[in-house]
Amino acid sequence: MQEDTIYYPLTNSQKSIMIIDQFNPHNKFVWQANTIKILGNIDYQVLNKAINNVIKHNDIFQCRLTNRYNEIKQYFVPFEESKIEYKDFNFPEGIDSYYQWINQKNNQMMNIFDEKLYYFAIIKFSNTQGGFYFKCHHLICDAWSYVLCIGQIIETYKALVQGKNIQMPAFAYLDYIAKEQKYLQSERYLSDKIYWSNILDKVHDPILIDQGNRNGFAAKRKTISLPLEWQNKIKELCVRFQVSPFIVFMALLAIYFMKTKDRKTVTIGATVLNRMTLKDKRTAGPFFNDLPFVICLDPSLEFDKYIKDLNSQWMELLRHSSYPYINILKDYREKHKVKDKLFDVTITFVTAMYQSEIADTEISIERFFNGEEVSSLCIGIEDLEGRGTYNINYDYAYDLLTEKDISLIHSSLLNMLNNVLENPSQKIKSINMLSAHEQDKIINQFNNKDYDKNENTILEMFSLQARRYPEKTALIFNNEELTYCELDYKSNKLARVLIKKGIQNEEIVGLVVQRSFDLVIGILGILKAGAAYLPIDPTYPADRINYMLEDSRCRFIIHNCEIPRNIDCSEIIKIRLDSDEIEEESIEEISPYPKAEDLAYVIYTSGSTGRPKGVMIEHRALSHFVQAISQEIDLQGKTIISLTTLSFDIFFLETILPILIGMKVVIAGPEEKDNPAILPKLINEYNIDILQVTPSKMSIILLNPSVLNKLSHILIGGEPLTESLLNKIKAVTKAKIYNMYGPTEATIWSSVKRMDNCNQITIGSPLSNTKYYILDKYLQPLPIGIIGEIYIGGDSLARGYLNRSDITAERFLPNPFIPNTRIYKTGDLGRWLENGEIEFMGRNDNQIKIRGFRIETGEIEKYLLDIKDIKQAVVTVISDNDKKILCAYYSGKKLTKTELRKSLASFLPEYMIPNKFVWLESLPLTPNGKIDRQALPQIDEVAIDSVDYCPPRNSIEITLAQTWSKVLNIPLIGINDDFFALGGDSLDVLETLTALLPYEWGLSAQDFYEYPTIKKLAEFINKKSESLR
Repeated sequence: MQEDTIYYPLTNSQKSIMIIDQFNPHNKFVWQANTIKILGNIDYQVLNKAINNVIKHNDIFQCRLTNRYNEIKQYFVPFEESKIEYKDFNFPEGIDSYYQWINQKNNQMMNIFDEKLYYFAIIKFSNTQGGFYFKCHHLICDAWSYVLCIGQIIETYKALVQGKNIQMPAFAYLDYIAKEQKYLQSERYLSDKIYWSNILDKVHDPILIDQGNRNGFAAKRKTISLPLEWQNKIKELCVRFQVSPFIVFMALLAIYFMKTKDRKTVTIGATVLNRMTLKDKRTAGPFFNDLPFVICLDPSLEFDKYIKDLNSQWMELLRHSSYPYINILKDYREKHKVKDKLFDVTITFVTAMYQSEIADTEISIERFFNGEEVSSLCIGIEDLEGRGTYNINYDYAYDLLTEKDISLIHSSLLNMLNNVLENPSQKIKSINMLSAHEQDKIINQFNNKDYDKNENTILEMFSLQARRYPEKTALIFNNEELTYCELDYKSNKLARVLIKKGIQNEEIVGLVVQRSFDLVIGILGILKAGAAYLPIDPTYPADRINYMLEDSRCRFIIHNCEIPRNIDCSEIIKIRLDSDEIEEESIEEISPYPKAEDLAYVIYTSGSTGRPKGVMIEHRALSHFVQAISQEIDLQGKTIISLTTLSFDIFFLETILPILIGMKVVIAGPEEKDNPAILPKLINEYNIDILQVTPSKMSIILLNPSVLNKLSHILIGGEPLTESLLNKIKAVTKAKIYNMYGPTEATIWSSVKRMDNCNQITIGSPLSNTKYYILDKYLQPLPIGIIGEIYIGGDSLARGYLNRSDITAERFLPNPFIPNTRIYKTGDLGRWLENGEIEFMGRNDNQIKIRGFRIETGEIEKYLLDIKDIKQAVVTVISDNDKKILCAYYSGKKLTKTELRKSLASFLPEYMIPNKFVWLESLPLTPNGKIDRQALPQIDEVAIDSVDYCPPRNSIEITLAQTWSKVLNIPLIGINDDFFALGGDSLDVLETLTALLPYEWGLSAQDFYEYPTIKKLAEFINKKSESLR
């Protein structure tokens, strides 16, 4: 460089490329390379001259970069003609050598400072075909410039061959540099800034495929050439609405994301030429600008109106397209205090890149993909010859997307195109993403397991078993047996008492019983009386039980234990199951039984509004469930153990369903079901065949895996089954393993998938006479592989929610595919697989499942906010030592865990009380003022409350402290620390009991609740040991 060298600032196009290059110095994305092939007898010396001529007349080729003054600038050097490298591949293996050479050149890194930013080579392929290779950096050449220079080289070569004078206009990139600097100081710049500020106010939640886990720019390309049929359809749509093909693709892509990402505002990156004048269009150099096209979609708008509005918005954007993207992004981040990108999906449209024939000379361009892409997905639509012959290049980050994902996007766009051509005035929410064949497959063929139903109700099923096998053992509890005949008689007696007391059809009867035969006697007796049972766990907080009794208008309670005094049941008729009143009743059979459409039970589940809601299940749904599940799993002649609490709907499968088909049920007592020392004895003593558990409980059982040896069937559900847990189960048992799925509103389980003989975890396909649909927000079916919400139809659906017609109408909807039927909106996410099974993908709301219990975090948050001086509260699920637990973040007055747990325990059951509480001065907010759950600090980034540390003083306390520390994953635990305040739950209790088995202290789960600190528990152990001496 000379002393008088003039340095110029980078243009904004160059700055955006330089940012990419600086963050990823060895990336290939910033380089582009093509081979231009010319058919005919090539004069290679003339071609050399033509290339040099174009280099001379375009000053951008003389551009060099420097960073010697701690700021990257550009300067221009005088033109020097050089001999272009010549490569001859005209020999037998020439084509292989050519591609080896191309691969080497494409991957060759070139220094960008004080060096040429381009490379040419002249190539001979044969005596009738040659051409040249052209590689350049985006700092000097955008796509338009590339085509411009190629055209100039071909035209110059043609003129030289024909002996004509060359008339090439010399437009300087230096002029554009000056023009841009003038723009940045202009009123137009300020006007554009205001326009983009208003546009950015609409962006709240950008669609980002990359959530920060992408490493580099590595990408793959899938190129699809559109058949003539689809080319004609695009032309038809463009003519009909007077729009460009670019707008057609942009419109369809925005609808695709609206449907698949549940967004009404979609931001897609679009590259604009930014060449406003004829001089700009004839100047080589980077002018481009990548702009966010913010599309606000009204799902109820007709497509023809939508695409015209979109075209108008695009034209308005182009009037402000000179405002640099780097400024737009900076303004957005400063205004909304975020670091997000505005988009990582882009769409480009390139048309008329070259003519395939120039003066009777046929040319073609071999374009090379460099294997990198900045956006997670870039859809490049090419009409290279300007004839409406479209190629679509999908460049995608292969660590985020697969080729199958790309095929889904492509087929969805084409199906939507076909759909809007048939009915352009339809609302955009109604546009179908499926072809007729695909829709038939997922709506009908995947739901074709219907069967001829047995119309018997569950009471008729039980009555049949009682008549067939009167002396056969139905139930076992506490070493006692109850035959089918005895069970029938005892439930008849209870039913008669209820009838005499004026029980009404479908009246709801509370059932508050400790684990015993009374569980089943109470249920059958209530059902035989024509009533519906309401399971009430006596350990629930009084406030919750009182709400359930009041909401259900309960007049009767069946019980076998003392009802807590703080439960308001002064107006309720209480019937004790061991009363003389029942014992003296007749054992004669009750007639008639309830009808199929009558109510069978009401189970209360967590509610998002802060109060639980009662799910109403009819006899018809239960009868269907029994028949459908029996088709999937061989249950006949088996013995099953009942471990689940009465208030959890899967209790029905392991306790009531078996006696409807002649099985034997072993009811585990309160201590037995939670005691890892006793459970194996029960399984061995009674030759248990079938065990039903949640994944959380199975994790504890696996601490003593010998329990599983004798089982023939393991049913696991209530939470997502993980691959690691499945592998652990497979390693210790030869039992058949079934993954169970289904919400309470669809009657216990809706699908079953046997897992011991396969590897991919799915929830299977729907049970017989049950229908599954994967739909978007607008109840339109989604293609195979696309994630959407799971809707369930068929005979298993609940009647609705008790006294909540509003929520019933929201969740139970008319089935759009089968007239006069309903579907249930589960809130679960899933996607169809090619084999007709569904892969579970989580939740789309704040509902979660912990240890099989369904929890609305909104209900917990409501009670947290009811605590005095708490200002903000949010509850999330975190992973702690490979276990899902609840974590509450709150602001306001700082409280101890003990205070918080005590307040919540008055209203919430134990499984809904957070394990951890995190106090923050304020909770992070999104740009639109909502609590930003993604920005909450990690649990190890904040201080967790604890009492003053007091070390263990003797061997028992040391053993307990070490065991608690291992189970709870807390390094230092003192003797006054509360097990549950430290984050422990009932499953942690079971794990701790298992770990303490070798010490033979005879502890039970209840002991932990009565003596929750190490000090108190150690004192209890000492007293117990002394009493046994």
